[in-house]
Amino acid sequence: MLNFTSRSAALSEIKERPLRKWREDYDNWEVRGSSGFYQASACMRPSLNVKKDEVFMSAPRTVYSRIVQMATGHGYFGEYFKRFVPTNPITCTCHELSGAPPVIQTRDHILRSCPFYERERNALEAFFPRLRNPKWSFGKLFLPDNLPTFANWLSRSDAFSKAGVPHRPREPP
Repeated sequence: MLNFTSRSAALSEIKERPLRKWREDYDNWEVRGSSGFYQASACMRPSLNVKKDEVFMSAPRTVYSRIVQMATGHGYFGEYFKRFVPTNPITCTCHELSGAPPVIQTRDHILRSCPFYERERNALEAFFPRLRNPKWSFGKLFLPDNLPTFANWLSRSDAFSKAGVPHRPREPP
């Protein structure tokens, strides 16, 4: 007895099988607290298609990139440089203004306490009043209802961009 499968059914199965496996692996993947991920996976599941109403369809590529970089821990900040580009400076330059001791420029520092982002942070705090609470999870920024607010905040600041990267101290002339 012959098993018959239409061409369209076979092509659909070829496309769907890897996606099912991808989602299964993704659901079973354990994210350690030390990995730097902000549990974005709980809110942003893998998909081959972007929904038309999602913020990613309307956000500029630079903002979209910064959202992904912040979620994955791979971007223009000292926390990433410390691990992957050790030749780059890792301390935030905000200590030069305040006279405080140098601190590693982490995503946590940028979102909760860096004086460079104080004005923008106040606007973000209007939507997320517990933002400065160390127990508040940044994963909430990636919830579908909150993502447009976070994207808007990123578009008004240079947080997580190349412009906000720690710079080398200037050599005296």
